[in-house]
Amino acid sequence: IYQINPQTSKLSRHQIHHGPLKQRSNRLVILDESSSSNCNDGGSSEENDDDLSLFIELMSPISSAQPDQMSASSLAYLGDVVFELFIRSRYVWPQRRMPVLQNTVVGLVNAEAQSKLLQKFVDNFALTPAE
Repeated sequence: IYQINPQTSKLSRHQIHHGPLKQRSNRLVILDESSSSNCNDGGSSEENDDDLSLFIELMSPISSAQPDQMSASSLAYLGDVVFELFIRSRYVWPQRRMPVLQNTVVGLVNAEAQSKLLQKFVDNFALTPAE
């Protein structure tokens, strides 16, 4: 069993179960080590633990992050990623050919289109000074 400490985002390993088990709970990941060992590249168990730790670390938010202390360009960069993911999710169905999908997304996720959307948003919703 691998458990993530929410304060440190560190992964700890507890060996209290062996065999197949497909169960997830809050901040707890249980892996079937016997099936995962069949899929590895022959590396040691320690290397696999390091890979898993790296994956968990990359997928966990940084606990010390303070969005109100981030630069405007950093916030814009993250906002662009979230906005593009939303647009891609919205236009992926019904199925389209990839070039059509890409052109649609690029047409909406660019500075000019975002400026127009922001203006519509500002015109229709009251914003706080922080926003």
